[in-house]
Amino acid sequence: MPSSQRHRPRAAPPAAQAPGAPSAGASWPALAILAALAVVLYTRCLLVGFAGDDYVLLDAARRFTLGELLSGRHGIPGFYRPVSRELYFWCWGRVLDLSPWAFHFLNAATWVAAGALYFTFVRRWLGTRTALCALAALALFPPTGALLSWVSCAQDLIALFWCAAALALYQGRRHAAAGLAVALAALSKETAIPLALTLAVWDWLETPGAPARERLRRLMPALLGLAAALAVAIAVRLGWPAGRAIAVWSPGQIAEAWRIPVDLATSFAPPHTLEGIAASWRTLPGALALAAMLALAVPFAAWRSGGAPAPAPRAPAPVPRAPAPRAPAPRSPARAALLFGIAATLLGALPVAVIVERWRGYYFSIAALGTSLIVALLLARLPAWIAGPLLALAAVVNHGSNSVYRPLATGEGPGRHAHANYEFFRGAAVTTAQMLATLEPCCDSLRSVSRAYVEDLPPGVLFDTVIGAALRVTCRDTVERARRIEAFQAAEAGAPLGLLSFDPAQLSFAYRRLSAADRVAIGDHLLATGRPREAAACFAAARSLGDTTAALRRKLEAIRGPGAP
Repeated sequence: MPSSQRHRPRAAPPAAQAPGAPSAGASWPALAILAALAVVLYTRCLLVGFAGDDYVLLDAARRFTLGELLSGRHGIPGFYRPVSRELYFWCWGRVLDLSPWAFHFLNAATWVAAGALYFTFVRRWLGTRTALCALAALALFPPTGALLSWVSCAQDLIALFWCAAALALYQGRRHAAAGLAVALAALSKETAIPLALTLAVWDWLETPGAPARERLRRLMPALLGLAAALAVAIAVRLGWPAGRAIAVWSPGQIAEAWRIPVDLATSFAPPHTLEGIAASWRTLPGALALAAMLALAVPFAAWRSGGAPAPAPRAPAPVPRAPAPRAPAPRSPARAALLFGIAATLLGALPVAVIVERWRGYYFSIAALGTSLIVALLLARLPAWIAGPLLALAAVVNHGSNSVYRPLATGEGPGRHAHANYEFFRGAAVTTAQMLATLEPCCDSLRSVSRAYVEDLPPGVLFDTVIGAALRVTCRDTVERARRIEAFQAAEAGAPLGLLSFDPAQLSFAYRRLSAADRVAIGDHLLATGRPREAAACFAAARSLGDTTAALRRKLEAIRGPGAP
């Protein structure tokens, strides 16, 4: 028998179900329950508005041409993710001008498609029961609340989709298409870079003893896809300003890679989960109870779908004329799947070591493919009366972990937000929308002046985004209109200017056109903060606008000397 047949993968071709296995239609009750469970858990996530990076990436997509945008020099520097950032926001945000809820619908559809592909991959390999358990575990992964709440998490969802597609395509022997999926996954997010190695692990487990040349032939499209993605990313980075290409990595980050297993484990029970469960019971008891009941019902429906498929029939081996070398014994599907789940988890989590921020659960979305398979192998071997309560508990943890957010008591800036969930993004979106509601009526006034300066604005990325990218998106503008008062420029002192006063108690802005008295007040502020040149420009502008008081003259003389013009 030719070696290509002797070492053929055990999985049945995608177009045919293995003999003795339950049909795909038999799983529809469990799939319907899982769909209802997802609706209960994640509908609230689809109602969250834009927040944070959403505005930055939308603003970049509207300000620059597609070619310039794909250079990676705009938006959020440091990472290059053209498929899930530049193309995504250019197409849906600039060309179609979608609302936040339409973005969320697209992201949810991407998540469902990824789950469907992974379900197909596991069902072909291990049967319907294990596939349903794997899909349930993936759907109940607590960071999914963050993935579906933040529009910018399209990066993780698109990468997850292409990873699941690559697995299903490679399993179906469509190696060239799988290679394209590998390239698109790597260009969606860096956490997908080990995907080609993940496919190599699956190939090794499914075809033990296959000749190296034959294995390399199957893997070559995936390796070429990864090489192409890396070549594109490196070529683009060479055009970035000096130092930016590798600014997001540091030896210090890699030195803390030992935390990855701990943080991966923590993502299954995020901080304040118990407090969140209590909050869910107080505010959404019906949703919490319904989620638990639906999750409880999944195994009872799944077990009716049958077990693992029978192995595909093999052609009888011809009687050898001479003693032939003994072929390696095939691995047990369960053992092979466990090894693959462990490898996929480790490979999916490994790139988190170079992410610049503190670890966040949604960074492990690709690693969750492996963990869900490990969990499924355990659940599929338990009776429904044990597996059901375990899934119900997971649903309660999922809902509760997304219902309360508490920043870290220690740390500053982004370091205070090591954890992110639905409640985190909901709060950020509500706060941003509240401030933008007071800025939107000022859009026409802001266009009538050269610049508007903002006073009394607290420090923080959130506030910088509001007066920057979010304001431009809200006003449908492409020009920087507002700056903090600390960024006042002397050259603009005499131009028509506006002033935005911020009320931190009400999270609101008030606009007025800058008068001579306002310029004097700004000059006093600049003088007190050690910027005499800018202060003198403000005083001179105030004088040109009609302020000829002796006090103003003394201030100018104090800076420029007696007799200053």
